[in-house]
Amino acid sequence: MKLGVTGDVHGDLYFKKIYKAKKLGFTHLIVCGDFGYVWDGSLKEQRHLDFLNKIGIQVLFIDGNHENHELLHQYEVSDMFEGRVHKIRDNIIHLMRGEYYIIDKKAFWCMGGAKSSDIVYTMYNGRKKYRIEGKHWWKEEIPSQEEFEYGRFNLEKHKYLVDYIITHTSYPEAIFKVSGNERFDEVSEYLRDIEMNVHGKFKYWYFGHMHCDVDIKDSNTRCIYNDIIKL
Repeated sequence: MKLGVTGDVHGDLYFKKIYKAKKLGFTHLIVCGDFGYVWDGSLKEQRHLDFLNKIGIQVLFIDGNHENHELLHQYEVSDMFEGRVHKIRDNIIHLMRGEYYIIDKKAFWCMGGAKSSDIVYTMYNGRKKYRIEGKHWWKEEIPSQEEFEYGRFNLEKHKYLVDYIITHTSYPEAIFKVSGNERFDEVSEYLRDIEMNVHGKFKYWYFGHMHCDVDIKDSNTRCIYNDIIKL
């Protein structure tokens, strides 16, 4: 197994990062949220998923804020990597919130979700447009209290020892160093507490959401977007 991690793909129909990872010899690729290929359940979308499934690399993704969370959670829960997953296809796997996985003899803790900052956005003609709940965004983008507690429980069970942490957003100190502004939300505040407990007990923390590639080496934390990093 050759395992890599990358940032948001947003349902790219050219599958650029997926093909890049395959060309680099990766057999498995983790996406740090905003996967975007499970969006409307249409026949066209199913064909895209079927095509992605046959590219020849297993894609493992956490959810971001730009997902259809209602549709995503209609998939049956399966056991994989010693944790729970949604198996979208044989080679398309949703790594669920708060789960602790063993992948290629490495321990991973995952937490998807983040608050959308673009519910109101500016169109190309300068007009403002609102995303519609249940169509363009879902309130489940923020994990529930039960999901937060489940994630904490799984880390406590393993004495907060973990190789890699995979999240969509990150803890506030990392966000501030990456973006230069305070895009904090309920998830980042929760992750602040997680970071305090895992400090010094993990190899690296990878997150997406910010659409940039910034390595915070003194914190073993990396915001990832275009890069593909070997784990």
